[in-house]
Amino acid sequence: MCDLLLTQFEEAVFLGHLLGDGHIQKRGQSFRSKISHSIKQKEYVEWKYEKLKRLCDQNHPPKLVINKKANEQNYFFYLQSGKYLKKYHDLFYQPYLWTSSVEDKTANVVQKIKYRKTITPALIEALPSDPLLLAVWFLDDGSSRKDVFSGKLATQGFSKEEQFLLQMYLLKNFGIKTQLVLNSRQKKQYYLSIPSKGSHFSNFVKLISPFVNQIESMKYKISNPRND
Repeated sequence: MCDLLLTQFEEAVFLGHLLGDGHIQKRGQSFRSKISHSIKQKEYVEWKYEKLKRLCDQNHPPKLVINKKANEQNYFFYLQSGKYLKKYHDLFYQPYLWTSSVEDKTANVVQKIKYRKTITPALIEALPSDPLLLAVWFLDDGSSRKDVFSGKLATQGFSKEEQFLLQMYLLKNFGIKTQLVLNSRQKKQYYLSIPSKGSHFSNFVKLISPFVNQIESMKYKISNPRND
């Protein structure tokens, strides 16, 4: 079982990935992470693989999997399994008691401990002030508007209180102000908007563009159709 230490660069990529689409799976006393995106983002997956390749040398390079039932094509790779990912799992995940809605064969309700990705003050304190982290987070979960030069981060999976912490992180470390926007009143979901006013999205793009511009197929994420 490997016992690796991530470099500062690798950690920034991995933390941005976890703030975005990434997950860590706990398997007994070991942990692993799968990096997966649509085949349309193949170049982005290969970019991530090159940046994290040292952590993948016991596994296969990225490969395509086709889900005919869901009509999906995904491109993915795994990081090595090991305890070295435990510190990141501890930072990002909180345990909760899961109860099945269906009884098992013995007529007992099944319960088990599961883990939910959660933004906590301890996590915010541990995140570095690294634009590379922002770039990966935005490439995973961000988008820009076509009518005005502003952006958003799809943070609907986090609670309102958790998003306050993310807002604090962006403001304290990068001077980027964001707005909490209601996405679904019924589900009580919000996302973070990065406004054009005050040049906040322009400043955000300046921070992440050196990394985004390395991936030709992802440049559209920070395009500015109005040039304002």
